[in-house]
Amino acid sequence: MASCAALRLCLRTTGHSLELSAAVGKPEDVDEEALRRTAGPLEYELYVDGNFVASKLASDLEATERGHTVSFSDLGEGEKNLELWLPTCVPLDVYRISCGGEAAEPLKDDLRPVWLCYGSSITHGGPSAASPSCTWPAVSARACNLRLMNMGFGGECFLDQAVARAIRDAACDCLVLKVGINIQTMSALTARTFQPALLGFIQTVRDGHSKTPIMVVSPIWYGPLEEKAPLGMPGFMSLQEVRKSICQAVSTLQNLGDCNVFYRDGLDLLGKSDAHLLYDDLHPGPEGNIIMGHRFAEFEFGDRGRLLSGRFSSQQRPSYSLPEVVNEKLQGGYLVDMPGENRSGIMLQLREGKLVAFSQRSDWPPQLVHVRTPFVFLPRCPGVWGKVDGQSISFSNGATWTRFGLTK
Repeated sequence: MASCAALRLCLRTTGHSLELSAAVGKPEDVDEEALRRTAGPLEYELYVDGNFVASKLASDLEATERGHTVSFSDLGEGEKNLELWLPTCVPLDVYRISCGGEAAEPLKDDLRPVWLCYGSSITHGGPSAASPSCTWPAVSARACNLRLMNMGFGGECFLDQAVARAIRDAACDCLVLKVGINIQTMSALTARTFQPALLGFIQTVRDGHSKTPIMVVSPIWYGPLEEKAPLGMPGFMSLQEVRKSICQAVSTLQNLGDCNVFYRDGLDLLGKSDAHLLYDDLHPGPEGNIIMGHRFAEFEFGDRGRLLSGRFSSQQRPSYSLPEVVNEKLQGGYLVDMPGENRSGIMLQLREGKLVAFSQRSDWPPQLVHVRTPFVFLPRCPGVWGKVDGQSISFSNGATWTRFGLTK
């Protein structure tokens, strides 16, 4: 994968505006189909001197190679630091930056500690889970005034030695390895091979970070596989067993003299009682990311934190305005117009707190609809997303859902 994850443009300028022109990139030797499946809205979020200013969406609904421009104005007088968070869903080629004719220089004296965070799609974020600056690592980093290096790999995080060497060679002040979920759900490793792979991964990282604090975090709650393995074969583990194995691996390293490696149970971040925050039962949505990010910041960057203590205070907890939850407002009947197909109908209904789409087409079974205002995602249709505009929803694949007045 080559999508952006917590990538920012950091500039110092006296300009009153910021304009960026970019295009969706096509990196060599990257699986284009995998990129298509993770496509989403091209969202940009701007912070000025650490304060959120605005979010802008590229006008083109589709994430294509066509160029686009986003603009931010009224940024105030005087010299200021700009931090523009780039879209998380695509590789990006940036070819023009303008600050209203004023000079703009890269930030060269950013003295914030660097936090490298390795994990899966839960760490990467992705367009359906959160906006670029509101993934759980980004929430923690901004609350603690840290420079985040996000190494989240959607659909991956298999403890590859190539990744361990990249982390080994990266300059950072603390490390988080949030591992286990994809290894378990995809049956990638067994009880016999998982712990040695994790130990080898950490020891490779240690070759370049002999004293850097490392926090190993086990999976958050995932109900369907908490007590059973995905394969009914000997050796494969439940999530409960995975957490136990991770804890044992950390204990082994501590007993061998590594006093700077620690364990955090993922259930401390999002547990069974937080299952309603997982929009597809696996990934946290916007509220889940914020709660998870704040909990991690308090645990590991607070007064008793084991990574960089004293950087987070609950009394200074930043406030966030969550998008309005509009599931109830979206309930009702819609006419579906799809290029090249006959018009059909669809009904959106709340079932056990989740929005579900029921189509009159026999080849389109009921499916979950995830809403992150103003966007709509269809988890069973990877790479397809829509934007709510009044009484209609326009999707990236050309489909349009138009409300026709039925309710519930």
